[in-house]
Amino acid sequence: MYDLSYYNPKLSGNVYKGIRKCGKTDCKCATSPKNKHSFYRLEYRVKQKGRWVRKRKYVPKHKVKALRQRIRRAKQKDMQRREQIAFFIQQASHLLKGKSGATAEIFTLSQKVQPITLRHKTQLLNVYVELIIHLEGAK
Repeated sequence: MYDLSYYNPKLSGNVYKGIRKCGKTDCKCATSPKNKHSFYRLEYRVKQKGRWVRKRKYVPKHKVKALRQRIRRAKQKDMQRREQIAFFIQQASHLLKGKSGATAEIFTLSQKVQPITLRHKTQLLNVYVELIIHLEGAK
């Protein structure tokens, strides 16, 4: 699951194509079981009162391509942020264990990282606490 709810929860969903009857009495889909209309629907999840709730929204056909591209870009950006955070935590913990003068390297690494979720923020905070403890021990 992507953690895009901090930015735009609709961009964490997917666009699906479906078919259905329109409900008009004079339409050809009302008389023939084979004739149905296609439609596009965006499905995404939002957190409400501590629970994940699935939301659905119809999308006009002319907006489907652009919406799918926005979703794809948002998910790629989210994955890049996750990789940055994982790399930062790995490098910071490695530097804290190995070197005594690692503070400048860790701070330059931390400027490139943008935390996404509360879990990522907690992991980064733990790394900073370890850094502070390490610096206090070096004095």
